[in-house]
Amino acid sequence: MMLMRYVNVHFVLDKLVIDKEYTEWLAKQKTEMKEKGAETKRIVRDDNHLKVAKLAITLLEPVYVYRLLRLTDGKLGANLAKIYGYLLQIDEHFREPINGLDDRVRQKMHVLFMARWEYLYLHSPVMTAAYCLEPEFCRRQLSSDEMKETKAVLKQMATEEH
Repeated sequence: MMLMRYVNVHFVLDKLVIDKEYTEWLAKQKTEMKEKGAETKRIVRDDNHLKVAKLAITLLEPVYVYRLLRLTDGKLGANLAKIYGYLLQIDEHFREPINGLDDRVRQKMHVLFMARWEYLYLHSPVMTAAYCLEPEFCRRQLSSDEMKETKAVLKQMATEEH
């Protein structure tokens, strides 16, 4: 959200770093402050910097990305089902072209995301079952693999051992 705010007020920052009063004030400061001011001006005036900020917003813009970040970074906490559901939506997001992002880069990002999903820690039958039973997602059409995994987990839980 702060990045969106930065992009929205960027024109103000741009005017500030070239403002006559500001530049005169900065000229009277110590060397360290002058260097910081020059670096700030370079960043603010760099068109590529603003382009990258806008691209980051495009990548993170879908509401589920914000919701996932808030869930995992907040005091409310997250559950497996919600994390799994939002990650599925992120997967869907990266399957399609993204405006402003080179398609080869998008594909590499998606491959990296899927590698972590499949091989590291994000995909497991228990998470699939939790996702299928979560009220927020239970009305979604499930794939045959999701159904198989959910049934297997529920069957295992229904045994006398559990």
